[in-house]
Amino acid sequence: MKKMDDFLQFSDKKISYHYNENGGDFTVVFMHGTLSDKNSTKAFFLENFCQENNISFLSFDFSGHGLSNKKYTECSISDWLEDAIHVIQSIRSNKIILVGSSMGGWIAFLAAISLPKQIVGIIGLAPALDFTKELWKSFSTYQKRKIKSQGIIYTPCDWSKEGEPWGINLFTGVKQYYLTNKTIKLNIPIAIIHGKKDDCVSFKNSLKLIDLIKSNKCKLTLIKKSNHRLSDNDALDCLKKDIQWIISCIQDPS
Repeated sequence: MKKMDDFLQFSDKKISYHYNENGGDFTVVFMHGTLSDKNSTKAFFLENFCQENNISFLSFDFSGHGLSNKKYTECSISDWLEDAIHVIQSIRSNKIILVGSSMGGWIAFLAAISLPKQIVGIIGLAPALDFTKELWKSFSTYQKRKIKSQGIIYTPCDWSKEGEPWGINLFTGVKQYYLTNKTIKLNIPIAIIHGKKDDCVSFKNSLKLIDLIKSNKCKLTLIKKSNHRLSDNDALDCLKKDIQWIISCIQDPS
């Protein structure tokens, strides 16, 4: 077993990652959501599960998050996709299962489309595909004018007096990454887990999402009492079962 914490450097970026190489054929890569990091409850749960089941595990901090450099409000979807692609390509594995939470779920789908030879499955945890589209619509005329002139605005939230920060780069040139306006041409096993008490990303988005995915091996689990975090026991149990399901689909494709 090989365990390491280090930085992956490319261009002007310094991406913090944690890698636990447990042997076996598969590697799980965890992608966190906005304003989170690689050290979440879900990440620790995944690493323990992977270690017990001879699966390698990798998690990393997107630019502007955790120990990685850059400023969050200056980053964009293209930055985070670039981070994911470089991290995935640094792994010597062609059987990678991506687990993406919220925004990380959007990046997971984009990365799988970009790296079809390495990605063999996706688990989306309340995946927030194209969330910038609805977020922009929710801004008032004043807020839109302010973010265009000042580059940043803050919206009310429970965890910060200042509010939740949003940078203009998040809404610039993002249309090329939208996926919910087309068929998502992925033929790999895909599992989606969503809580019905999610007040950040509606579970109805995932109901629509499964109809856009080309793959016939696509499943959605709705958990009645879970919220957006999906860190409760029911959600984590579903996560474990979905990893096993994806592996079984690959090992026995019939």
